[in-house]
Amino acid sequence: INRRRGRDLVDAVLGAVEGGATIVQLREKEASTAELVRQAKAVIQVCRPLGIPVIVNDRVDVAVAAEADGVHVGDDDLPVKVARKMLGPLRTLGVSVKTPEQAVQAMSEGADYVGAGACFSTSTKSDSILIGLEAVRKIRDAVDIPVVAIGGISHANAEEVLAAT
Repeated sequence: INRRRGRDLVDAVLGAVEGGATIVQLREKEASTAELVRQAKAVIQVCRPLGIPVIVNDRVDVAVAAEADGVHVGDDDLPVKVARKMLGPLRTLGVSVKTPEQAVQAMSEGADYVGAGACFSTSTKSDSILIGLEAVRKIRDAVDIPVVAIGGISHANAEEVLAAT
């Protein structure tokens, strides 16, 4: 998205932080491992002095190498137990889920939070199965860890998401 809009990653992160972001997730599907580590370190350099955690999407190895605050894994990534073992007990581990059963399993295997979705259509994952906000509520009620609604959330529907969760 930054490339399409002619934005630098660090400038985009600074804009998000200035706009009130309290956590930053680095999600980059096309970068090499070395480039992703470089990007993560640059984002961490901006966020850490401000007390804003940085989570790396999908790549536990990159999160560890860059000394990020955590990682978020999905179905196609490392198993939750393996990710937790690699991260250790102090870094944040998030897991994408679609059902209460998956959320309970993720929690039992060491997840600190779950991302429930996709809630709405999203251009970044066109093949994702939409679960809707009612499913997010059911997931929230099934676990004792934070639940974050994910997928297709924008300024146009954020109020609906906040009201539902």
